[in-house]
Parts: sequence; C-alpha cells; structure tokens
Amino acid sequence: MQFAGTNPNSVVATEILNALRPGSNYTWTLNVEQRLSNGLNISVAYDGRKASRLNTVHTGRMQVAVLF
Repeated sequence: MQFAGTNPNSVVATEILNALRPGSNYTWTLNVEQRLSNGLNISVAYDGRKASRLNTVHTGRMQVAVLF
C-alpha cells in the first residue's frame, strides 16, 4: 500500500499509517491464553513494530480473569 498524502510526518498520516513510515516496516504479534482448572483465565499478549529508520517498539499486555 502506498501513502499518497503530501506529508507522511503529519499527525493525520501517523494515525492513518499506524506510525509506520515510508520504506520497509515490520509488525508481529504473539498471543497466549491459558484457562486454569480453578476458573482463572490468563492472557499474555506481545506486539512489536519496526518502522523504517525508527527504533523498534515493543508492547506487552497481561490479563487475569475469573470465570464464574
């Protein structure tokens, strides 16, 4: 997909492109969910993003839920 806007550094372009830049971009996701026998549900998620000429951004989330 090619961005046809005039300024890829604008706030609108950053939002539309999910902070990805012109050039090579990579995104990855890892989700793990485990349901325990005592009604607990544990979820762990990891997302990564490497935009052209920018540092890699790592995001992690963890959720514990009680099912009843």
